[in-house]
Amino acid sequence: MWSHPKPTCVEHNEWDEWSTWSKCKGRCNSVQERRQRTCRVPGRCPGTNIQRRSCSTTTMNFRGITYTMFENRKNFNNAKLHCESINGTLAMPKNADITEKITEMAQTKNNKVYRNQFYFGLHKQNLREPWLWVDGTRAGTPLSIRGGTRNNDLYHNWKGVEPNNARGDEFCGSLFASSGGWNDIYCD
Repeated sequence: MWSHPKPTCVEHNEWDEWSTWSKCKGRCNSVQERRQRTCRVPGRCPGTNIQRRSCSTTTMNFRGITYTMFENRKNFNNAKLHCESINGTLAMPKNADITEKITEMAQTKNNKVYRNQFYFGLHKQNLREPWLWVDGTRAGTPLSIRGGTRNNDLYHNWKGVEPNNARGDEFCGSLFASSGGWNDIYCD
């Protein structure tokens, strides 16, 4: 039986190419970037000449999981609750590959705006308790840590002397966008 190939359709219009996306501008929850194009022949250009998109999130899919980074500042508990409200959890970089991908996303986000540290799903209740992921499993800590439980056989990416509990109340984990190293930080 003979069959014809599927047709390839081309939209005929008189638009120039889209410009590159602008830098993010705005305040609080309305930060946007935009791009535009020019119609070479008025009346022959369906659609709009300006596109806008929110800069409030960066999303990445990796190994079947969607990671979303929000730029709105929240304390650890509110960040955790926000993730749960959209049927997710704070990210849990339990291996080097995930840490690397989240770091790449954080660096992209950090180039646009805001901070160089981001909460992720690591916390502890007090100085003597172990570091736990938000799913309740234990995280690794360096052998040199004083106090608390040492889990050197589990993955960790603590930067330098971290976790050091420098303020005396640093019981949540954050990721440095510049290096992907972990830091213990206050939760509020």
